[in-house]
Amino acid sequence: MTVKRHTQKLKIAHRSILNLASGGNMTNVFVDALTGHETWELALSVTITFALGIFAYFKSVLDLKGSVLSTIVGLTISLFTNAFWLITLILFLIFTYAVTILKYEYKKSLGIGEGRRGERGARNVVANGLSPAFIAFCSPILGDPLAPILFLTAISVAASDTFASELGVFSQNPRMITTFKKARVGTDGAISPLGELSCVIGAFIPAMIGWLLLGMLDTGELYLLWLPFVVGVAGCHLDSLLGATVQKAGKLSNDDVNFVSIYIGVVIAWLISIWFIL
Repeated sequence: MTVKRHTQKLKIAHRSILNLASGGNMTNVFVDALTGHETWELALSVTITFALGIFAYFKSVLDLKGSVLSTIVGLTISLFTNAFWLITLILFLIFTYAVTILKYEYKKSLGIGEGRRGERGARNVVANGLSPAFIAFCSPILGDPLAPILFLTAISVAASDTFASELGVFSQNPRMITTFKKARVGTDGAISPLGELSCVIGAFIPAMIGWLLLGMLDTGELYLLWLPFVVGVAGCHLDSLLGATVQKAGKLSNDDVNFVSIYIGVVIAWLISIWFIL
């Protein structure tokens, strides 16, 4: 890559940051995004979002605060993007909830089960949903293909970590990611062959769904598949590394680690996108 090419990429990155930071035409951009929906599409998305929030609470998928916050996340995605983004998020929630409640009593006996019956709370919603919601909010400025890439990356990191954590506990030979010494099942920062496989599957599912729904099977948009997938797997391992270090030291909670891992994954995907795709 020539010096001129490097300079062009840096200018793109600089311009992207300025667009987000400046007041410029942002108001018009957001107004256009909010008013650009078909009435029926927006009404359907909002209705589905509220219905799912209520359903999640009464079916103990989320607690009350978690349900309210998830509804806000869904509304943000509905207002600033389109139904395909919302469907992608919903499918992510379905898959991650399924692995969360799988053999829940066993997980509870180990002291690692979520909530009382597998439900997740407000902190978990913020940790996993804030980045996708913020990306959706900024999507009118980020534009295509950057916004979909970052959105799918955030979801892929979250899904990869959830799959690895919830399915990896069924492995009987975990080892610490930092020392490779044997660890107790469910230990923060422990990895295993089953956890690694689950991590890969968890990252692949939302990336594939996103490519199907947002890329519409366009082979020219395969970056919607491979970039979120690769960064999703990397983000899951970063989560394990943070879990074995700063979380183990009591400096960050599990939700904090999840948020940081997703945030760093999004930044990495942004840099790769600017350097190689845009």
